[in-house]
Amino acid sequence: MAPQGPLTVRRRVARAWDWANQALAEEWQFNVEFDRYFWSTTVALYFAFTMKAAPQLSASENVENCIICAAILVMAVVSTLYAAGWRQHTPLLRVVLLFYIYSLPILTSLDAMHAISPAPSKVTHIGAVLDAVALWLSTSNGFIAWAILAARPPLFLALPAQVFVLLRITAGNFCRAPILQHPIMQQRTERDHRILSHLPCAFGLHPLKVMIPTTPDARCWALLLFYNVLLGLLLPLLLLVPLRQQSQPASGGDGGGSGSRNGGSRPRRRGLLGRLDRCIESCLRSLLWPPAADDRITLLFGWLARWLLLLTLLWMGCCLLAEPT
Repeated sequence: MAPQGPLTVRRRVARAWDWANQALAEEWQFNVEFDRYFWSTTVALYFAFTMKAAPQLSASENVENCIICAAILVMAVVSTLYAAGWRQHTPLLRVVLLFYIYSLPILTSLDAMHAISPAPSKVTHIGAVLDAVALWLSTSNGFIAWAILAARPPLFLALPAQVFVLLRITAGNFCRAPILQHPIMQQRTERDHRILSHLPCAFGLHPLKVMIPTTPDARCWALLLFYNVLLGLLLPLLLLVPLRQQSQPASGGDGGGSGSRNGGSRPRRRGLLGRLDRCIESCLRSLLWPPAADDRITLLFGWLARWLLLLTLLWMGCCLLAEPT
């Protein structure tokens, strides 16, 4: 067998790269305007976060932040100035970057969490709301939602990616952070558990106060896991589903003629991965706001029942994991 030359190897690598990009982009509806708005907003927000958190982070964590900030800036420029190449050549790169970002130590850093939410807010009336937003950011859930919207992989890749990062931030044990050890936050944790224990009342059952963990650490861990699953796993996946409906016209403008490859006329993925992708999408769509229909009231009650059942089972599962005995 004749040895393969460098040119042949490069061509095979290029074909493999193009095939992987086409496979990952299949069924995906690109939107240039969404990318431009998304990346410009991201650059501003992440740069502000990097400047705010820098004095309280270690040198390695600041380096990680600078790498992420530089990557965001590059993707913002490329997606704006080279939209056609961005659509055609970056799906595989974005998936690789997604898993790389999800593996960064800064996602589970207590120092980074303390830099964003050092203590409960002292603002009257809306202090709890401000603390909820701060914790959404400091526990990496806000960053996770951003990352999945930036990568926008097929659902059969998005689901394991979100499970992976959920396991990481859960293992980080953010309950050790000073803000979650504060008496005010522990009182709010008990209050949230009492509210969640009344969810079964919607189905005619008694409140499940017996499920509430007995120790402060277990209550914090269970509630944090509950919100991590909702905000770090379920919410990002739900945000992906409506974006799959957006279409890009097949015109010669920004798309450079690539709209026909990425638009709504593309056939749906076949095989095992295609069935898995459609199964995940179907489950997620059952949790989205019901579409307009003649029997809207029935659809609305069914939607509410699904969410109440999901939240009840999720809370009970988190409590059992926190205190199995």
